[in-house]
Amino acid sequence: MNMNILKLLAPLALLAGCAKTTVPEYSWTTDPDAVIVSASAGVLTKSNPTGTAETQKTFNGPDGGKFLGDEIAISAVDDAGQVEKTVTYRLDDSKVWNPVPATDYLVWKAPVTYKAWYPASAKDGFDLPTDQCESNGSQATIGNFAKADFMTGEYSCISKDNIPDDRKIKLTMTRKMALVTVNVDKNRLKNQFAGKDIFMIRVESVQSGLSHVSSDGTGSGDPVDVRPYLYESAYYSDGNYHAIVVPCDGDASARFLKITVCWKPGNDEDKTELYVTGRPTFEAGKHYTYNLTLGKDKLDLGDITVSDWGSTVDLNEGEGEFEADKAPDPVSVSDLRRQLEEWNAANPENKKELKDLITKELLDECCVGGKLILTGEFDNTNKSSLGMSEETIKAFAQIAAYVRDNDVTYLDMSGLKGVTSLMNVPVEAEEYNLCFSSVINEGSTVSGAGSKLETFIGSDDVVNIVRAFEKCVDLVSVSGLKNVTNADYAFAGCSKLSKTPDLPNVLSLIHAFSNTSITELTYESVKGLAVNNCGKLTIIDCPNAVKLEENVFAGGMPKLTDIYLKSKHFEIVYTTAFDHLKRGQVTLHLDASQKGNIDVTNKTWTPKKSNGDSAVDGGESVPLDLLKAVYCGEEQIIPKI
Repeated sequence: MNMNILKLLAPLALLAGCAKTTVPEYSWTTDPDAVIVSASAGVLTKSNPTGTAETQKTFNGPDGGKFLGDEIAISAVDDAGQVEKTVTYRLDDSKVWNPVPATDYLVWKAPVTYKAWYPASAKDGFDLPTDQCESNGSQATIGNFAKADFMTGEYSCISKDNIPDDRKIKLTMTRKMALVTVNVDKNRLKNQFAGKDIFMIRVESVQSGLSHVSSDGTGSGDPVDVRPYLYESAYYSDGNYHAIVVPCDGDASARFLKITVCWKPGNDEDKTELYVTGRPTFEAGKHYTYNLTLGKDKLDLGDITVSDWGSTVDLNEGEGEFEADKAPDPVSVSDLRRQLEEWNAANPENKKELKDLITKELLDECCVGGKLILTGEFDNTNKSSLGMSEETIKAFAQIAAYVRDNDVTYLDMSGLKGVTSLMNVPVEAEEYNLCFSSVINEGSTVSGAGSKLETFIGSDDVVNIVRAFEKCVDLVSVSGLKNVTNADYAFAGCSKLSKTPDLPNVLSLIHAFSNTSITELTYESVKGLAVNNCGKLTIIDCPNAVKLEENVFAGGMPKLTDIYLKSKHFEIVYTTAFDHLKRGQVTLHLDASQKGNIDVTNKTWTPKKSNGDSAVDGGESVPLDLLKAVYCGEEQIIPKI
């Protein structure tokens, strides 16, 4: 299977504006107030991080149904800095940016500033993809290398007199990242390798000094090792490796590069690992090229060049595109449904179900390098359980089982419609496991394990992820779950998970992040809460939590310092809520209305339900004696000052 990795595409055209509030029959193509923008393609403007300078100034449109076009988020911001509306625009095959959906668009207004981000998710900040080798240029795969090319742009309309007669504005996107290229060449081997038949020189990692970029381009976070993108020949003998990194200051003590050199016959004894210590300073919009000289025991950076990224970069021999023989095609549920209809029409005596078409052979063919992509739409006309049809449940259970039982490390469901729950789902007398975990609870015993997933990209249709990723110990990145409401036990035991996913609508987080590496637990929407055994957790900020379940703050949390619970009323709080905390370490922050529910002398708290009844379970009140301090609003109640 072949797929174009990077394509020469037409110049950028972009749409932007402000919120439309009337005339619902309009679409953006018929509304005279819709803004049409032709964006200038400046030197630092592109979403193709490799290719000719001209190729790098273009965005990617759809490719024969294999992937959707590039997407940009555009916000209309008023004079006070408040976002009036944000719309996602997608590039179509005629090189026009269309709002998604067509009826949800931005229109002209003044005064206002239009702010744009690429990729679209970067409007809320940007986490650097660390496995950039995964990119193949396909929008459907969220190609990690191209998607690391974080860009912003803006246009200010200060008055109605500034609105052009043709309703067009110019919006130039500016790069916020830096590009590192490492060239390895067998001709640069020192004589320590004399007589060795070198068959592979591989750049294993390039360190980025920071891991996160805010929407304004400010970097933050810890250093991370980036698995670089490679020109196809590089893997075997020599060539170019490329990594997009966050601009940052240099660090003379940091391990910057890790490289493996292998020679025949190729067993473990016939290779060596080499390192470069000393990470340079990186600036936004710059391209850093390193030509390495390899010795048996060390690497020399040799000559280093710095240029404007986009002006001199030609990483693919001037063509702007090349083929990857092993680029994965997505599994299209829509295509499978059409195939099923054709089969059953032709074979009325031997009809099949959708699950019969989702075979291991099919998934093996489409899962390349541990990456599996799901697209299309299930038919949920005849809903059976949790908003899904029996057909959907049985079919997706096949996929979930494949993920659990095979080396799937990257799963992208962003183009999939119709799956609402990633959990155990009952259908009549049977239960189907739609999780990526095989964990089974039998009384007090928990058995089973999670899949080998490292990266998961979800679908807007998913609302329940109860136990979905439990014990997936390799999971490090989760996104695309903005409509999830129930995440009980979802990530429990995901020991490598250090950042909580964006779950803006989640209501229940009962032990969702227990035994993870998260440092902050902040969810404004959550109502039901429990978390334990998080050794790196420092702050719990769930201001609207009203159900503090049993063992809510149990287990070892030696770094926890503050808990914020700002609800005026509670539904249930166990008497043992704070019994497992380290004495004198944690400060509790309550709403000012709770002052009347606290016995300062005895250091106890009696939270109330909305009807005035006690919300305490297991006793008359909740002991507070282990806490460092208790605040009700701005007033410190315990210890009394």
